Amino acid sequence: MADTDDQGSGQKLKAKHLTPGELEKGRKYFLIFLIFNFIAFPFLSGNIITLIGLKLSVGNTLIGILSSAAYISFLFLLIGKILIRKRGAVHLLSTYYTARNLLMVPVLFLPFLEQSGYHILSIIVLSVSVFAFNVCRGIQLTSDNPIVTELGGNKEQGGFFSRLLLVSYAIAGITGIFMAYILKGDPGLTRYIVIIAVGLGSGLIGSRFIRGIPEPKESATGIREKLLNSFTASIKEKNFRLYYTILLLGFFTTSMITPFLIVYFKELYAVSDSRILVFNIFGNAGALIMALISSYSVDKLGAKPLMFTFTTITMTILVPVIIAPSLSGSAWMFIFPAAVFFFHIMGTTGMYSAGRIYFFSIIHPKQRLNLGILYFMLIGTGGALGSLLGGTLLDILLQSSRLSRTGAFRTYFILLFGLLLVVIILIRKLKDTAPYSIPDAITFILSPKDFRALTLLRKLERSKTIGEEKNTIKALKNTPSVLSVDQLLEKLNSPSLSIRGNALLALKNIPLTDQVEKVLISELRNHPFTTAYLAAELLGEKKAVKSSAALTETLTSEDYFLAAKSMVALAQIGDIQGMNNISGILKTTRNPRLIIHAAKAFDIFGEPQYLPVLLRKLKQKIFPFIRDEIILAIAGILGFYDRFYTLYLAFLEKGYNGVSLLTDYLDNHGAALSPAVRREFREMCEGVMSNADVFRNQVTNLLAEYPVVIKGEDISSAFREAVSDPDVCKLERFRFLTASILVYGICRK
Repeated sequence: MADTDDQGSGQKLKAKHLTPGELEKGRKYFLIFLIFNFIAFPFLSGNIITLIGLKLSVGNTLIGILSSAAYISFLFLLIGKILIRKRGAVHLLSTYYTARNLLMVPVLFLPFLEQSGYHILSIIVLSVSVFAFNVCRGIQLTSDNPIVTELGGNKEQGGFFSRLLLVSYAIAGITGIFMAYILKGDPGLTRYIVIIAVGLGSGLIGSRFIRGIPEPKESATGIREKLLNSFTASIKEKNFRLYYTILLLGFFTTSMITPFLIVYFKELYAVSDSRILVFNIFGNAGALIMALISSYSVDKLGAKPLMFTFTTITMTILVPVIIAPSLSGSAWMFIFPAAVFFFHIMGTTGMYSAGRIYFFSIIHPKQRLNLGILYFMLIGTGGALGSLLGGTLLDILLQSSRLSRTGAFRTYFILLFGLLLVVIILIRKLKDTAPYSIPDAITFILSPKDFRALTLLRKLERSKTIGEEKNTIKALKNTPSVLSVDQLLEKLNSPSLSIRGNALLALKNIPLTDQVEKVLISELRNHPFTTAYLAAELLGEKKAVKSSAALTETLTSEDYFLAAKSMVALAQIGDIQGMNNISGILKTTRNPRLIIHAAKAFDIFGEPQYLPVLLRKLKQKIFPFIRDEIILAIAGILGFYDRFYTLYLAFLEKGYNGVSLLTDYLDNHGAALSPAVRREFREMCEGVMSNADVFRNQVTNLLAEYPVVIKGEDISSAFREAVSDPDVCKLERFRFLTASILVYGICRK
């Protein structure tokens, strides 16, 4: 019946999700497409458009308008919502991605128009092409969330998206170097057109791979949902309202910063176009590091702490921009802008990445299409308003007679600093999507040990063989971190003994939580003869008091490894009832492992009430090495294990050597004793290797006069009973133990 149920659920999954094969194929083609897109996009948008606009001598207001086109494009997702119903996400992406690239072809003719004296027409062609490009981009973006979230799978949405960004920024670094090389010196308009041409070619090649991406299945369930209904339902939730506010305000603010940092450095520091592109390479490096950190940490730590961190970075880097230091020397003229671009792009791309991943984590799969459209519309609205108002505001400040040019920029960026501070305050109020607070998450990222654990956890998720899985778990054992707990506990469901065993060993150095304790108890009960004994060992070491009932149950298990480890564990957690049960088992068992571990348990527990059962066990026919364990356990209970162990080693090597060391101890530590008393004890020590009857009489007399008291309890009767038993007293090892106890006791008085 269970098999039938499993098959039924499998068929349902197949209907709702991409199969592993479809997922692998889809990721392959999507990645190839993105590689070409990541080459094309920076060549056709962003800073290159700003620089072409500046080359055509357009004002700050028009620069702001051109920058706003990227955000205005998001409004056209509404058209995409209508079109996606008819043809699907992949067809929509293919059609409008190809169209957006073709619509940039007129830009190739800008040098011809400029040479022919059609300057106004050049500006119109640039503006129309840029806006047409972004209109198609907006329609095409409707397919983005359904495709990306579907290909991300259920377990690593954030990691998958961050890895895409990692590839994006790595390629952006290469394209940045290429653009800086092309535009070095004082480039003419033609060199910019070469870059546009390369972008067009790359985009058109990339469009050929889109058809290999499978149509999303899970997100398709939301295609028929009405946009207004989805928005109304989400807006009723406080967390969604807060998130939308952060999204709108965040993109409003960053869109007022990014394009005008270029204007800032050109106006105040006379930075050339080629230098701007070099600094943009540093910005891409910052984005690359952001994506690297995010790819390893976001699924484990949650997106909220990363949103907070990267927004803080974006805000903090405005401080030196506001100060606007006077720079002397070519080194500082390079270092200052490079650092600003590095941290600014790291922060803004981190805000975008973490914000979008947070969005993925709080929406239902069937909401991806509609709320994805709203997501892009909000950032589009915020970005467009920011770009438009940013250019206008900056022009007003620069034209003010009360402000110098430096003062105008300083005022502008102080305002933006304040807006980002508001965003940071709002982020703190968002619901957590992971169990870690913002300070804890930042600590984990900054800790080399915890960050290494994050890299190993990602490697564990992507393991394809049992060997890779096992080696990674072993590495996690040497990199203890609370971040590993969930995945290590998940590995306890593995059918492999080796994987479960290594996962349990990796948990040794991680603090006990209720979740860990619960899973270990389950392991204890459900995996005898395999890894249950390791769970028992862990529960004891971590003093898991709640496990005492389960450990007591396993004392009678046929798995002697498990029963033995449970004995020690019960002693470690101080369970008195469990110790009484162990006492009963020790009386009757002949299993060497159980005898040894029972002795060890009594040693750990340290209560003298269990000495009689240990002493009686010595009379049974057991291996000498088992007697050694019992004798050492008795010494441990009496509190002189370390001193006795050295003496006992010498005794086992050669009996008289051990006796000699014992008498030396008597002479050195019993100086306060009378000569007559020392003589009595010396004779008793010498009797260890001679007649058992003589030794019995000596010990009996000494115990009557000098009783052995441990923890306020007189235990003399237990030893008197033991020496009176011929089967016990004939054992030289026992006689040496008894002599040592009496000597140690008299010397302590």
